[in-house]
Amino acid sequence: MAVGDIINDVLTSATWVSFQPSAGTEIMILMSWGSGVVYTRLEDGVNDSQIIVTTSTYGASMNMKMGITNTNYGGFYSSGGTCAYSGIQIK
Repeated sequence: MAVGDIINDVLTSATWVSFQPSAGTEIMILMSWGSGVVYTRLEDGVNDSQIIVTTSTYGASMNMKMGITNTNYGGFYSSGGTCAYSGIQIK
């Protein structure tokens, strides 16, 4: 991956999924969405802080700008079973 590359994924299970970039890489998550209640969190392997996005049929968090690294990375979950995120590599 290189600076400026788009990073995204679609997750299809109702379990927490973590996205941890390689050491030295920084990603800016710009949006997460999914069906049911959508959660996005910042985690470090021990602690986490999560955001409940919405409880509508298709929830979305736009313009969230959550920076993630190898040390503090992103976690994603949707109670509806489908969740996605999109961002860009900044370093």
